[in-house]
Amino acid sequence: MLMNGLHLTVYIFSDSLELESCLRKVPLEKDVTCGFLTCQKISEINFNNGMSLIIIDQVSLISEICAFKQKNVTSIFYGQEKELLQLNEETLFLVDEIWERSSSEKMLQFYFVNRIKETQYKYDAWLYQNLLTVTIDSMPEMVWYKNIAGAHMIVNLQFCKTVHKTKEQVKGKGHCYIWDLPPEEYETGEYACQESDNAVIQKRQTCVSEEAVKTKDGLKQLRTFKSPLFDIDGSVMGTVGVAHDMTDFSNIGVELETLIENFPFPLAICDKQWNIVRTNQNFKAIFDVSGSMSDYKVWKASTFQNVYLKKRDHEKTKVEEVIFQREDQHLIFELIEREIIDAFGYVSGYYCLFTDITVERCYENRIMKMANTDPLTQVYNRRYFYNYMKGHYGEPMTLFYMDLDHFKLINDTYGHQYGDYVLSVTAKQIQKVFPDGLVARMGGDEFIAVLCGEYDISEMNRRARKLAKIEKNVFYKNIVSDKKFCENITISIGIAQTDGTNKSVDALIMESDTQMYHQKSSEE
Repeated sequence: MLMNGLHLTVYIFSDSLELESCLRKVPLEKDVTCGFLTCQKISEINFNNGMSLIIIDQVSLISEICAFKQKNVTSIFYGQEKELLQLNEETLFLVDEIWERSSSEKMLQFYFVNRIKETQYKYDAWLYQNLLTVTIDSMPEMVWYKNIAGAHMIVNLQFCKTVHKTKEQVKGKGHCYIWDLPPEEYETGEYACQESDNAVIQKRQTCVSEEAVKTKDGLKQLRTFKSPLFDIDGSVMGTVGVAHDMTDFSNIGVELETLIENFPFPLAICDKQWNIVRTNQNFKAIFDVSGSMSDYKVWKASTFQNVYLKKRDHEKTKVEEVIFQREDQHLIFELIEREIIDAFGYVSGYYCLFTDITVERCYENRIMKMANTDPLTQVYNRRYFYNYMKGHYGEPMTLFYMDLDHFKLINDTYGHQYGDYVLSVTAKQIQKVFPDGLVARMGGDEFIAVLCGEYDISEMNRRARKLAKIEKNVFYKNIVSDKKFCENITISIGIAQTDGTNKSVDALIMESDTQMYHQKSSEE
């Protein structure tokens, strides 16, 4: 969390006094504050003060949200899903989330914590977007983002100053409009930057070029750094460009020095023996370089904990992902090492460009964990299990299918709070039994464990016995004092194996599931 952290205002429109009391018990992270307010009417609320949450328990109030529906307001209906069926589709979509009125206090707190997290993610995204805008607007170079069709979607103030247009005028427009060229001249391809854009998209890497751009003010000479912008599926969704106007430079030495020093990313230039001959201020500041350096490869090996090769374009360009760790700093950089070719086509040196991708990786990891993990038990979910099995198709493996006997009685007798606790502890204990395998919750009280490789029947039976022992002697004695009832709560297990040649995932599941229910029938 950056800056002052997140402040969430919660408006509760409900006759239930217990709801607010329940939510107030939720412990908050140190950078999150939460205020609870009560209003008689939704129209009285001022939604201009940060992130807001509305909780209502009357269907009739939902339509009133429409006038105040903003990106910083989340609406929650506290009731039963069937109550919403009377609404038309337009009104129904005003509700962002449903909290079941019958939920336990623990589940309501669980819902509230997740909502706070989602709000925090939204706030962080807005904050980083704002920081990005301020950062690129403060740069003396032209900065822009084009979509795959070549339309400018984001530009900085220097770009607008150069083309004599506002951001609103530039957004969504192409080269011809921005540089005030007649369409017929643009169609010829001259001075249109199309060649360098296509090279970036095709090569899927950063390209440096010098471009002559024709404008109504005359010819401008630009040195551009263009990089591909990748979508979540790895496809190129556009290009990012940084350009320095070299039109008025008369001394090439001054031009190069200015470009290097003002480049927004850490940059090192090496000779052909990989001796460092030049670094910019960003490089010195981030990597805390105060003295002289000579051997780039020695410095690199001693500075970065891990180096992951992402792509190599023969020997001209190498793209790596490196991790920089120092004290409380943990940064991830995309490192581009590219040959510098002189006028005769020979390698005269190398430039090494470091782009900070820490935030992108953190969001990617957070999103992947949320998508692949069961929120209650924190083991893998059904979706991840099937993806995992696809990746191990054709391998010998053993599959354990498990569910809790008489689990419904726990919920009915002691409440869902105890039931959730049992499921969570069960998942942890299964993981202890299968530290070398994958454990996933398939739904309800059903779990799956997968062991890749060859295991004999004695090992499988040993693990099954260990599971049964854990269920009987560990879990339930800490929940209720009813010893007789607890002893009746056991785990049923079905086991299926394949040598990797003749059984699909669904066939393995069916086989283990059938065996499990045979076990249940024999014990009853």
